Amino acid sequence: MGFLFSKRFMPLFIAQFFGAVNDNFLKNAMLIMVTYQLGKTESQIGGISNLAAGLFILPYFLFSSLAGQLADKFDKAPFCRLIKLWEVFLMIAAWAGFAFQNLPFLMMILFFMGAQSTFFSPAKYALLPTHLKEDELLAGNVWIGGGTYLAILCGVISGGLVITLPCGGLFCGILLTAMAVIGYLAALKIPAAPPVCREKLDWNIFRQTWRIMVVDVWRDPVIRRCVYSVTVFWLAGSLYITQMPLFTKLKLGGNEMICTSFFVLFSVGVGIGAGISNWLLRGSVKLTKSYICCIAGMGVFTLDIAYLAMTLPAQPHLIATQELLKTFLFYRVAFDLLMTAICGGIWSVPLQALMQKSAPKEILSRVIAGNNIANSFYMATGAIVSAIFLKLGIGVGWIFTGIAAAVFIAAWFTIPLTNQSRLQIENGQERMKTDENGQSICW
Repeated sequence: MGFLFSKRFMPLFIAQFFGAVNDNFLKNAMLIMVTYQLGKTESQIGGISNLAAGLFILPYFLFSSLAGQLADKFDKAPFCRLIKLWEVFLMIAAWAGFAFQNLPFLMMILFFMGAQSTFFSPAKYALLPTHLKEDELLAGNVWIGGGTYLAILCGVISGGLVITLPCGGLFCGILLTAMAVIGYLAALKIPAAPPVCREKLDWNIFRQTWRIMVVDVWRDPVIRRCVYSVTVFWLAGSLYITQMPLFTKLKLGGNEMICTSFFVLFSVGVGIGAGISNWLLRGSVKLTKSYICCIAGMGVFTLDIAYLAMTLPAQPHLIATQELLKTFLFYRVAFDLLMTAICGGIWSVPLQALMQKSAPKEILSRVIAGNNIANSFYMATGAIVSAIFLKLGIGVGWIFTGIAAAVFIAAWFTIPLTNQSRLQIENGQERMKTDENGQSICW
């Protein structure tokens, strides 16, 4: 762990941590303002919430391919500094948006924050294998992954609290700008990471997106399985976040405090799982059979929540928090949720490290961009399908059952990664065949 406080890692960690805090602080503060201060109706609040989520995730579809190209083609350190400076100006603009409670303007800022995150992500993850040794790579991803979930938790809670204070908009602007400045100052200390790709930029984002997904991601069996499995984790996590409020209210009779406690438990659990993954794999990215069992464990605990969602009667009214805390049912759900999150943390972090190790350096940022594209597509699709299910009267229990099924399939799909050498040999044979046929391939 000697790298933790080194210049090779700590500046990047601080920059990405405060960036993640800002993303979630801005989103939650804006939604709390819409819900409690602007006098919107319930249907308007729901529409604005979905629009905000869509605007933040849209840049991942639009700009990930360009972000991956830029991070591969230019020195990643000054590239990160430029992106963090962009964040400072956005947060200064958000200050004005909160001061005047200008919702359309804040929505525009949220879109540009999503774009900023889109460009920062490939460079951030590509810096890890550049500056860390191979036996430090998993631990570095553990700290980045755990730090991200802690940042999400801090941003959601602090954004919701600060906006409710007198002159809350002013304080939101001050804190957002201060955190952006801290992130920029940290980015100034990131060591140089010279470019490794000499290809010309392709400004056709649709053609480049297709190339990244088909050539850079799909043709390598190790990368393909890593991307698919990580994508299922993010799909499961996003559905948990969106469905737990409904489950908590309808099946447990829990109020906002209970729901918030579940969110905290889930975030803490993922962080714990990320730490356990480093101990379980002893700092190596060589996956084991016990690791696969941990993935399947997420499906098992999800099935128990699905069973409760299907069998518990709907609660006609909210139950007092003190009364609910005395029931075995609350602790059963809390345990299932915590174990699900721990298994998810164990699941996701080693795959991220394995992806970084396996991808050729000259296309590493594009591979990470491809992973971001897949994540955003699956998360958006999951949200749409869940909304259709609920509209058709298909209960939340079936949504949790679908999550469990996806997790079990991902566990089965990940099993071959325990024999990475065989997959890499197959990939090498495939590349030789491609070369013999005279076809070009991006490696």
